[in-house]
Amino acid sequence: MPRSKYLAALAGQRFRMPADGEGGDLPGGDAAGGGDQGDDQGGQDDQGQDGEGDKGGDQDDQSEGAPEKYEAFEMPEGMELNQQQIKAFEPVAKELNLTQEQAQKLVSLQAEMAQGQQKAAADAWSAQQEEWVSSIKSDDEMKDFTATSASAAKAINQFGTDEMRQMLNETGMGNHPELVRFAARVGKAISEDGFINPQGDTGGKDAPLHERMWNN
Repeated sequence: MPRSKYLAALAGQRFRMPADGEGGDLPGGDAAGGGDQGDDQGGQDDQGQDGEGDKGGDQDDQSEGAPEKYEAFEMPEGMELNQQQIKAFEPVAKELNLTQEQAQKLVSLQAEMAQGQQKAAADAWSAQQEEWVSSIKSDDEMKDFTATSASAAKAINQFGTDEMRQMLNETGMGNHPELVRFAARVGKAISEDGFINPQGDTGGKDAPLHERMWNN
């Protein structure tokens, strides 16, 4: 038996030689074609799965972007939220597509920086107050700090208003050496029988107070 017929018999199929121009009716041909279709179908399935995966990724990206409306931002204890600044910040955050968490980080950072600046300013002003007091205590005219303070307080209490005292206390300007010097001189002037000014003119105890104070 020829080899080709022997193989066909083993396959359980009748062997027929194809005529000229006739396509080969080979065993398993349909199966081969089916295999190609299976591969095509499998490729389409893969593409579909890949497409769904990409779509899911896009949805995840969109869900991680800026929200429709930001929730109220948290502030450190002792600090209040500046609504005007938040109104200016939110459009920028949306333009940058910041999530709630990312926007909160920026708000928290700004709050921390503001706290640092406030503390630095307060420390600098406190140091200035200490420097002024030290200058008063080392001044020849005012080095008796207790007497100087008493004279200055007497002038402020007699001629100053409650609003003036509040201003001096709140701003710390009540510790400025030149203001203390001025108030202490006024206090001494109203405590003595006659006014002695820095130029040595006694003025005269019967002269009006404003003339004694402002006599040049």
